Amino acid sequence: MSYGYKWGVFLTRAQIVTNSHVECKMKVAEDCERILVVIGSDNKEGTKDNPFSISVRMDMMRDVIKEKFPGQEHRFRVVSLADYSYTNNRDPANAPKWGKYFYDFACEQIGETGFAYYTGEPIEEVEKWFNGIPGGEFVTIEPLRLEGAPIRATEAREAMERNNRMAFLAMCPASIIMRYETLREMYLKVLANPKSDFSANDGETLK
Repeated sequence: MSYGYKWGVFLTRAQIVTNSHVECKMKVAEDCERILVVIGSDNKEGTKDNPFSISVRMDMMRDVIKEKFPGQEHRFRVVSLADYSYTNNRDPANAPKWGKYFYDFACEQIGETGFAYYTGEPIEEVEKWFNGIPGGEFVTIEPLRLEGAPIRATEAREAMERNNRMAFLAMCPASIIMRYETLREMYLKVLANPKSDFSANDGETLK
């Protein structure tokens, strides 16, 4: 089978793997021979936005790949990457620094100097990350929608908080639904005593 790209790269925090994540991986797998799934913020856990540890998130992602791509697991590589700034850092100066940090990491992982980057974010935002960096292409993916609204991990977590199993079931693949009780227990424990967001560099932008 021929593919449009050798490597496709997909970045997510995977703070609950949803059906939108599955749709994205399906698109990357359709276009690309190999898929690098980068789980970001691997140094963060226990906060409201990043409740789950990197080991839990990587386990979720691998389970979903096994569920949805049986016999094709060898095409996927799941890795993690630290976030060295605050989660909601919107400083424009941070974008190209983060972009180079992420691009260099992805190239090191795949042993190539270019890849197709798949995202549900506005393309103009992603271009700010990779401004001036050669060898990449951007593929925008429309997020999967449920009743007109994009499926977000935030909504899946909120469904767990409300113990709305039906909403959670509609948002997530079977291998994640099977983890519902365990994930909900973890999440409620964090909500009861959440950590403040933190930065490995005390809030400084990436160097």
